[in-house]
Formats: sequence, C-alpha cells, structure tokens
Amino acid sequence: MDCNAPEKGILSGLTVKLPEKYTGMPLAEALRLEGFDIDFPCGGNGRCGKCGAVLVFEDGSEKTVKICRSTLERGTVSVRIPERIILGKSDPLIGKKSERGSAGNEPLGSGKNGERPSNEAFLAVDIGTTTVEAALCTKAGKDILYPFATLNPQKKYGADVISRIAFSQTEGGLEKLSSDIRQCINGMLEKCRKAFPELDVKEVFAAGNTTMQHLFLGVSPAGIGVYPFKPEFTETKRVSGQAIGVDAEKVTVLPSADAFIGADVVAGAALAIKNDEGPAFFIDLGTNGEMVLKAGGKYYATSSAAGPCFEGANISCGTGGIPGAISRVERTGAGIELKTIWDREPQGICGSGLISLISMLLRDDVIDETGLMEEDYRIKGLLGVGGAKAFADTGLSLTRKDVREFQLAKAAIRTGIEILLERAGVSARDILRVYTAGGLGAYINAADAVATGIFPPEFETKVEVKSNTSLLGAVAAGRNPGFISEAEALASEINSFSLNDDRDFNTRFVDNMYFE
Repeated sequence: MDCNAPEKGILSGLTVKLPEKYTGMPLAEALRLEGFDIDFPCGGNGRCGKCGAVLVFEDGSEKTVKICRSTLERGTVSVRIPERIILGKSDPLIGKKSERGSAGNEPLGSGKNGERPSNEAFLAVDIGTTTVEAALCTKAGKDILYPFATLNPQKKYGADVISRIAFSQTEGGLEKLSSDIRQCINGMLEKCRKAFPELDVKEVFAAGNTTMQHLFLGVSPAGIGVYPFKPEFTETKRVSGQAIGVDAEKVTVLPSADAFIGADVVAGAALAIKNDEGPAFFIDLGTNGEMVLKAGGKYYATSSAAGPCFEGANISCGTGGIPGAISRVERTGAGIELKTIWDREPQGICGSGLISLISMLLRDDVIDETGLMEEDYRIKGLLGVGGAKAFADTGLSLTRKDVREFQLAKAAIRTGIEILLERAGVSARDILRVYTAGGLGAYINAADAVATGIFPPEFETKVEVKSNTSLLGAVAAGRNPGFISEAEALASEINSFSLNDDRDFNTRFVDNMYFE
C-alpha cells in the first residue's frame, strides 16, 4: 500500500459533509470554512501527496484526490480525511507527557495535588515550526497547571522556515501567517480561562526560532532568507496584546542571538549549559538542528539545515509527534515490537520512530553502510493498542528514498557537531555532557542516535535528554524577570557561524552520509 494513499488512516479519521453551496470552491478552502485546516508539508504544491482524501458523492461513487489541488465539482459531498493531516487540534498533555517522551525528561505535569491557586497567571508558549506547545502557569507557583500542544497552523503554507519566509513575501502572506499563529495562541488562552476561570491570565511569554518570532509579531522575515541573513530584530520584545491582536494585556518575546540561533535555543542553552562548567553541548533537534557548545568559558553555535525530515515532512509515511505516530521500533525476544504515541492505531512514523527503525535495519543488515536497501521495508510487528498486544501489519513502509532523506538530515547534524568541536578546539572525547531538546531531541534514544551516525560514539553515555527547554525558558521568564537578562547576556556572548563558511563542509557532509 502507498503510505500516502488516503485509504491509510481513513477509518481512524473523520468524515466531513460539505453542502452544495461549496460547489466550484477549492476543497481546501471549503474544509477551512468548516473548521478544518489541512497540513500541506509541501506548501500545497502537490508534490508530497500527503493531503490525500476520498470524496464520496451522493450517488455512492468515490474519487481519490489531493486536497491541495482539488476543486469541488458537483453537489453535496462527504470527504474522508485521515486524522493525521488535520491541523489545529489541541491535545492536552496532562498525565500523558511521559508517554511521548523518554526517561529523564522534566515533567510538564499538572499542579501538585490538583492545586488551583487563585492569583495572577500567564501563558508560556513555544512557537515551534511544526508544533506549538503552551503551559498555563501562576506567577507565584512552581507547577505547570495546564500543558498542551497543537500543530502549528502555518504548516499549511509549508513544513519549514524557508517555505514560510517565501510565502510571507507573497501578497497578503505575512498577514495570513501572523494571523494564524495569533489565533492559535488566542485559542490556547481561551482554553486556559475555561479550565481555570479563577485565574487572571494577563501575560504571554513566547520563545521560538527567529523566523517564528518575526511572524508572530507581524515583522517580515525576508532578511533571514537571503545573504547576509539579517533579522529585523533579535532583542527582547515587549508589546501590548491589543497591538498585535493577542487576548492578553502584555506579550513578551524572548531574545535571539541571530537569524538561526533563536530564542528557543538561547533559552535552552541558558537552562542547560550556562551553569555547566563544560565542555558541554546543547543540541536542539527539530525541524533544524541548532547547537551550542560551551568550552573554555566561551559559547560556539551553529545551525545545521537538517530540513523537516525528523518532523516527518520528507518521509513518505512520516508524521509529527501526534497520537498514533510510531515512536519506537525494536527487535526483542518476542520479535519486532512497535510503540505508538498514546497507544493509538498507527498513523505514520515520527522522528524517534524513524531513527529506531533505521537503527534496527542497520543491525539486521537490511540497510548497508552506503544506505542501500534492496526493497522498501514494510513495517510490521507486535503492536499494543488499547492494552492488548497483537501482530499488526501497519500498512506503512520505509522506502529507499526515505533512507536517502534520512542520510541527508543525519549528515547535516553530524557535520555541525564536528565543525563546532573543531572551532572550539576540543574533541568528542572531551565533552562531558550532551543535553538534547526540541521536537526530536526531547525523545531521542542515544544508542540509536549513535548507531545511525547522528552523534559520534563518544556521546552515547553522555546524553541527557531534556524536555521542551524553549517552553521551560518561557516559563522561567514569566516567573523570574532576571531570566530574560541572563538570556540576553548569553545571546550576546554566542559566537555563531554558518557551516557553509567552513572550507571542509562539503567533504565532511558527504563522508557523514555513510553509516558507520
């Protein structure tokens, strides 16, 4: 079965009935008017095939279509849509965060003993390229009362920052991108106020990569997309919510270092390595791979263009970290076992699942050191859904093209690590701790990362998996005004450089595409 075929995931998806009034309208627009934003990883260009759906007409006939390229031709029609491609559904993480992560994560759990303190509160937000995570917090408390997440609604304009920057330059593009993220955050504020009506949620503290922060504030990110890659701002921004259409009195956006080392990375580095004597790495693995190395009292940083592979965009059966995403594949005494997020029916494979699958196939000699795989690999194994474990054919496959996409992404990360080590004058053996965070880094398995060549072998016993340090940085900023000053000082100390400026980059990159 073609993983991108709409039949996969339809039974666990939704059926939307569209009335005759939408005849002649683009299908994507009709669905949007009915409250369903669709994920278009390729920006709606029809290349990735991930927005497949089935139209069911009144006479019972059916038609398979790509939502991004289809117009409603006749009468009332029902649309069967895989759940994995629907944006904007907020998933509470209360009591479920540990199921999405790994041992060692700081919990983003509910208040202690169900405590619901009546005092001033704020919303901390991590504006990720793929996922927007938020947490309701009180100024005086220590717990996170209400953590939750949703896919970034801007995904329908493209999976990565480059596609968003390009769309922002089209007519009305910047306004659409800005409006989407603000409406998303307003929806989160509404949920918080309904869940905790006794709290006065006055402020929003936001962290994200530099492009996401520009789009949130309605500032053009055009300068980030072309040489010399200069953002319009990197400093802390404090504005009224009314000024930007956010339902809060005040909005604070945390400081960035430059175009590619955003507030998400600065906040993570401030939490993870600022007070670590080092040498120590902080690596944010998500849509890109930003990293900061502290050595000899100095900070060195770079961003590796891993692309959206680890978020599932360039993988045929790839998906983000949604319920039902395959998050782990491993061979045990019982055979091949599969794990999905929240033990739901398989909807696709996310970054941590992809890494574990390729690690297993390398050990089984299904993939050789060059990345060659003789044929596409069908994902089958023991799967636990609803408490019962049974053999399952997921209908999903890892293709040979997927392996090549993975090689490009992992080579980018590994090359960034090697060049950063060289710039700092230290070796992988010298590193004492490696802190990982981000959409993938918060859930990565160190052994699999080493087996697939993402990390050098010397890192395996030194990895400490953190949770969402961008979100925790926003929480820290909301509770401790001094944290922003610390982040600003750290941002000013970072020595950041482009990997393309390294004369050996191309050679290293090609070498690192091989599996060890």
